[in-house]
Amino acid sequence: PRDYRTVNEFWKLLSRQDMDAELAFMIIRNFRQIYFDQPYYDFDDFSPSAKKRVVVDVIPHIQSGTFWQRTVALAMLLSVSREEVEKYSESLLADQSTSEPLREVAFHVYLVAQSKTQARKTAIKELSEKNPVLRKTALAYLSMGPDAVSSVVDNKLALEFYRPEKGISKQWGLPIIPEAPDGLDPQLLKPLLKSDDPQVAAYAGYLLTLLDDPEGLPVLLDFWNHSGTRDLRWAQLVYSAIAYKNEISQIPLLTAIYEQQIKPERYSYDSLKEFYWTIRIMTGPDILALRKRIREEYGMDRLR
Repeated sequence: PRDYRTVNEFWKLLSRQDMDAELAFMIIRNFRQIYFDQPYYDFDDFSPSAKKRVVVDVIPHIQSGTFWQRTVALAMLLSVSREEVEKYSESLLADQSTSEPLREVAFHVYLVAQSKTQARKTAIKELSEKNPVLRKTALAYLSMGPDAVSSVVDNKLALEFYRPEKGISKQWGLPIIPEAPDGLDPQLLKPLLKSDDPQVAAYAGYLLTLLDDPEGLPVLLDFWNHSGTRDLRWAQLVYSAIAYKNEISQIPLLTAIYEQQIKPERYSYDSLKEFYWTIRIMTGPDILALRKRIREEYGMDRLR
């Protein structure tokens, strides 16, 4: 870095007792400015020499330090080397002395650093382990994908990293059929339907629905109806499960999701397309009427 003394001062700042996610994120931005001459990520412009310097500099802070020092170091390493951060996050997970908050961060990083296939295997394996926090994270990943684990510390600190699939335009125009991850054993999920954590039960309900277990959907719908959440990611799980089951009794709920969660998304039609082409697998006059309404309100061109 052009001013290495500043880098050291930021690492010292991360050891403060009053450190929080907002300030940690600002420090990450300052690190980007120092190492890459820009506060925002443009992964194509990262020079190999700058990446190598980051790797060398942050690894000691992953191996020892305060929670925030190690968390920021993991986030920085993730942005420049998924291979290296996979290795070091796995090491933290294997170390019995790792604190539970840091273990949770490391598991998030470990999942997003891996390939989609390997991350799914990791998440499925975690379902049979005894750590309830990591089990919930695994369920979230299996249900929602990488977006569910792309932030840490109660979703207050974003993990920013290169995702090749984000640069590929999704092709629309064909029905979307929700699928359960390969290798998922329903017997690992069944006990979780009775979890004291309603989100855990709802994740299990969603996945069991895709595994054709009739007990899954009622639990997911109960969570949606009583939790008050209107997170679009949860809405997607709900409408995907309803569509998969062709549950025509829930078309009023699909209509409500369309009006309250999908239509307000004014800056992107991707959520609308995802919704439309998922409910496209359903049959019956009522769902035909809802799809016709969507086409009339937006036009077919905006759905492709």
